[in-house]
Amino acid sequence: MGRVSGSRDRRRHVFASAAARVLAISVFLRIVLDTAIQMFSPFFSLIAAGAQLSTTALGQMIALRNLTGLTAPLFGAWALRFGYLRIIQGGLVGAGLGLLLIASASASGRWTMAAGLLLLGFGMVAVGPSLYSHLSEQSPYSQRARYLGTLECSRAIAGIVGLSAVGWWMERAGWNAPFLLLGLLLVGAAGAVPFMASPNPSTAKATDALPRRQMTLSAGLAYLETSGTLVPTLGLIALNALNLFAATQLTIVHGAWLNEHFAFGPSALGLSAILLGLADLCGDGFVALFGDRVGIQRCLRGATLLSLLAFGLAATAPSASPLALLTLASIRFCSEIAFTSGQALLSELVPEIRALLISTSSSVLLLFGGAGAALGPWVFARWGIAGVGGVSASAVALASLASLLLVHLRQPTGAVLER
Repeated sequence: MGRVSGSRDRRRHVFASAAARVLAISVFLRIVLDTAIQMFSPFFSLIAAGAQLSTTALGQMIALRNLTGLTAPLFGAWALRFGYLRIIQGGLVGAGLGLLLIASASASGRWTMAAGLLLLGFGMVAVGPSLYSHLSEQSPYSQRARYLGTLECSRAIAGIVGLSAVGWWMERAGWNAPFLLLGLLLVGAAGAVPFMASPNPSTAKATDALPRRQMTLSAGLAYLETSGTLVPTLGLIALNALNLFAATQLTIVHGAWLNEHFAFGPSALGLSAILLGLADLCGDGFVALFGDRVGIQRCLRGATLLSLLAFGLAATAPSASPLALLTLASIRFCSEIAFTSGQALLSELVPEIRALLISTSSSVLLLFGGAGAALGPWVFARWGIAGVGGVSASAVALASLASLLLVHLRQPTGAVLER
């Protein structure tokens, strides 16, 4: 009996060490990649001028890059066929080469910029869902929310620390210096991907549910229907998409609202961006610290209901700037908890085909996020922040109904380490 217990303890230690290593590498990769993706927003005009492009032309190229997200289900199917690590490696090399092409755009012309953005887009689509799915499989089930919440913190860290470093480096070395550095980092980081392999035996079940050659979207839908998980899975994807739509619609216009109604200048807007970035970070940190104790399904439902109240407060058009900032921070905090919990729950709903679900969800999120970004300014121009808050609150109300009526997490089948 003692030998069996000692063997289990050693296995747990080995698996926990491997999972921690996977988490550390994943966080590094996400910070670098997210910094490369996010830096187009604050430095948009500087990049356009450095590449000798009009802002309109660069904006159209970025829109083309965003459309690469529609290919996410294809990369998800490939990940299940060929393995997560191969897709992550290929995506890192592709994204890195894309950044190096962008860095040379001023000398090579607009087609080089377009090609670089496309490579960056495909790399982003390849790495993001596969990295998330791989970490989800490698982490102990009882600590999965902690691992996935920590990974999602990378996005906020990239926005706060990464973009600050990019601005500092760009000011001293030129507009293309960050692209060169990040591109080389991503290409070099592909060499660290083999160290993300883990001996966790529960992961062997991930691709055994379907023959590898059948890993397609239609085969995945058929599997969901056969296993009785089609309705909760589609409901959860819809819930996450509605939450993102509501948050994006308000995020895209909050700067204009603060500027027009409270006379926030560039410095004040910059400070408010830091505040909202910290709210995102706190939301991800909440899931990482408490998600496993509270339960990711409870986190999702609670945060969705609280964000409904916060959007309702926005619909009243707060008249004082402190209340406006508090409202925005509350929305970002609750929305981030809901998004992170929703993605973590999706990774566990049908773990046998998690890569396909995560990648398909990414495409749906892209469409709903784009719809929110397009609709938000139109609603704001006609009805102000009250209209935006009202539309967002309506979307979150639908999400709340979906969370209560459709989404239920089945008992996990692969929690080997917890036995």
